[in-house]
Amino acid sequence: MFRSKSRAKVDFTMSCTTIDFADYVSDGDSRLWPILGPNRGQRQAQPLAPLLVVLRDYILAHHALRFLPFNGSLRVLNLPPGYIATVYTNAKGRVVHTCHGHPRGGQWTSFVSFIPHIIAILRGDVARCGCVLCGRYRGQGTTARKLPRPFWQIR
Repeated sequence: MFRSKSRAKVDFTMSCTTIDFADYVSDGDSRLWPILGPNRGQRQAQPLAPLLVVLRDYILAHHALRFLPFNGSLRVLNLPPGYIATVYTNAKGRVVHTCHGHPRGGQWTSFVSFIPHIIAILRGDVARCGCVLCGRYRGQGTTARKLPRPFWQIR
């Protein structure tokens, strides 16, 4: 059995960058959130911890050199103000995750499709956002549309 005489030193003083989207200027509009219900099957706010890990990993994979010092780590706190991630079970029993708060209404049908908008907020350049909803409404002078009633209120 081989044993090394030298031991590797681990440097725990590595810098950590924290991005708290609560401190960013956001175009999110909480008036466009769906109605949240307390009962099982109704739309509810989704726990943020797993979503923030996905966001952190995306930033590390695609934008790390812009935000992080060499050998740094990243911590992401909160969604941008005015935005919410929700989860509900549809009529077929499928769990559906959505994100709401876009100033023109609508919803992102996955957290991954919402990430480009979060990156635009991080850059401070929402006017050139490449997310699905901004692409849909770019160049239109329409007002924010009303969201449909929650599925459990439709008869």
